[in-house]
Amino acid sequence: MSITKSLMRGMAAAASIVVSPFTMSATSSADRQFVADASAAGEAEVAMGRKAAERASDPMVREFARTMVNDYARVVDRLARLAAEKGFHTAMPTAEQQLALRRLEQLAGEQFDREYLRIERRAHADEIELFRTQAGVSGDPALKRFAAAELQTLEQHQKLAATLPVRAPAA
Repeated sequence: MSITKSLMRGMAAAASIVVSPFTMSATSSADRQFVADASAAGEAEVAMGRKAAERASDPMVREFARTMVNDYARVVDRLARLAAEKGFHTAMPTAEQQLALRRLEQLAGEQFDREYLRIERRAHADEIELFRTQAGVSGDPALKRFAAAELQTLEQHQKLAATLPVRAPAA
């Protein structure tokens, strides 16, 4: 092998070492952000679902809320285990999510039901986008599989939320 070829191979190997840590840290950063965003959303879903299971006036909304609590408690637990394995931190609900919960706490009856379903429909659209993106671009195979698997559940939730009747406000 010529010195030139050997030098070029050595330079290529060195370049891959230099590029590889940058690529890994960028991927880790995106994966860490996904874990934070998904765990915050999951915790918010559990909190709002518990509140709705207690306060919703419509039995169908209460049943939907119980489903959200059960499904999201499982998702949050599974994500927390994955995060711990990778040294990532989970997050609590964001300020916006906490504000939505406080708004719900001030409502009752059909107003509560309408607001809860409005929040759920918007939240599921956001969560589906988050999980779909992660399932497509994650650098971490376990997080990619997690996002893809849970995406199906989120889409089912969205369809179910869309079927729930939203009663018009009383005149």
